[in-house]
Amino acid sequence: MSATYTLHGILESERLVRLDEPVHLPRGRVRVRIETMPANNDAQNGKTLFAWLRSVHDELKRTGYRFPSKDEVNLQIREERESWGE
Repeated sequence: MSATYTLHGILESERLVRLDEPVHLPRGRVRVRIETMPANNDAQNGKTLFAWLRSVHDELKRTGYRFPSKDEVNLQIREERESWGE
């Protein structure tokens, strides 16, 4: 019995499907079943890019991620530039 994987992707042309994530299988023949999905229109879903970024930011804060301060970022940039030498 062969394994079955469910992945999502975009039908680029009549013969090309671009998957959203890699398939970790050896090369070889496979059987592909195409099932259409409703368009993911963010405007229709009421989620703008800004709203999505805000949700990512909020999730990071919820998990305890600490964003670097402006001074910390500037220090990292300065140290990186100094490491380049002349």
